[in-house]
Amino acid sequence: TPLYSSAASDVYKRQVQVRLAILQRALIHTDVTEQNLGPIANALATLDVISREKSASWFQTHIAQLHKLLEKSLGSDKPALLDAARPVLERMFSVLPAAPPSDEEKSETPSDEQAAFCTFAEGIIQEGFKNGTNLYSVLTLLAAWSHDRKDVLDRYLAQLIKLLTKLTKEHLGAALAPGATSPAPPANGADPTLKLLLMVLELSLIHI
Repeated sequence: TPLYSSAASDVYKRQVQVRLAILQRALIHTDVTEQNLGPIANALATLDVISREKSASWFQTHIAQLHKLLEKSLGSDKPALLDAARPVLERMFSVLPAAPPSDEEKSETPSDEQAAFCTFAEGIIQEGFKNGTNLYSVLTLLAAWSHDRKDVLDRYLAQLIKLLTKLTKEHLGAALAPGATSPAPPANGADPTLKLLLMVLELSLIHI
């Protein structure tokens, strides 16, 4: 009956809210340290599962809560956390504009909460390109934002080309330097510079 369906829907919504609230301890109140990476990544994986089948309207409604849950991980530049957050980021950005709204546009769409998340993401990207810091966060955000909105990359093409040149020189320079010995493989089996280089190449191919 309509009454039963409405009640069931209300119960489900409350369950989702409770599950999102439970994630606050790991994603908001836990310090990002090497020791805590596992529990935080698990919480991000849970958030992925919770949000996987949600509609665009659900993401628009919960954007502020999702912003709070992801903020610490996005500022960490930890690949394990950013990789775990990327599926949720892609879904969030799919309902957001390709750029933060200008002052003239703020009275229209998106909502204040949506605009705040766009501005937050844009801040990380701009600061990272400017200072050469948190590059994994920068590239993860750009990859997620451009997943459904390729025009996001238009305003960052020059920075991407500059970063591609820099990373290529670093990667080849380390390998070809006179007297260079083969470095020991990283503990996790991944070369950080090479991984960043591949991410930039992936974004460049998306733009093309």
